[in-house]
Formats: sequence, structure tokens, C-alpha cells
Amino acid sequence: MSDTTPWLQRVAVLIFSCMSLLACTPDEGRGGYAQIEGVVMVRDWNASFTLIQDTFPAMDERIYLIYGDEGVPGTDVRTSFDGRYRFDQLHPGHYTIYAYSDRKPTPDNTSSTEAVVLKVHLTDKRTQHQADTIWINR
Repeated sequence: MSDTTPWLQRVAVLIFSCMSLLACTPDEGRGGYAQIEGVVMVRDWNASFTLIQDTFPAMDERIYLIYGDEGVPGTDVRTSFDGRYRFDQLHPGHYTIYAYSDRKPTPDNTSSTEAVVLKVHLTDKRTQHQADTIWINR
């Protein structure tokens, strides 16, 4: 019996390890099958930010994706010629998408840019989520 004990222990550890891996739910991030896609549109303002002169797709605009509550972008992509973007190979979970937009500085806020933020929750491992349109100002 002592000859088989190490073998049985190794098999038990292997089975337990496999069961543990199967029971784990991956965190937000890359490696899954889900997708988030959307469109970024531009509101073209006059110099004083009082009149919208035109609206059009945001071409070659950088869009950022934060995994869960990490606080920093996990990845980014650029929009296509028609303003579309896609983040793929994602696990289910919470995500934050954002792009930078121009804004008119005021006495209370001297920054000329701001983030336009969308929150997305992917519930299924094969979700193809269509995000709301992100509107940025230029």
C-alpha cells in the first residue's frame, strides 16, 4: 500500500487542481469571446463654442478601454473612417470606455479637454455589445 500512496496523492492533487481551474471565473480583460463595438461622432463647433457647424464620424480617434475597476486603460483602439471601433476577445464583466473631447474653458475650469465616458457590463461570455454613440466636440 505504501507504493501506491504517492501515486494516489499525485492523482488527487491533479484532480483538485483541474477542478479549481474550471471553477474560476476570469476577471475582466482580454482572453474571452465577448465584444464591445460602437461609433464615435464629432460635433464640430465654431471657435466660441456657441454654434454646432457640422456633425460627422470621428475618423482615426483613439478610444480607451478600462478593465473592471483598474483605473488605467488596459487597451486602446482607433476608430475607422466611419467612426466605428471594436474591442474583442473580452471576458464578461464591467468595462469603461472613454474618448477625449474638446470643451470651452470657463473661469471655473481651465481645461480644454474632458473625457466622455461610457460604462458597459458584459453578462455573457459570447456577448456582442453595441455601445451607445460617443459624441465628442471639436
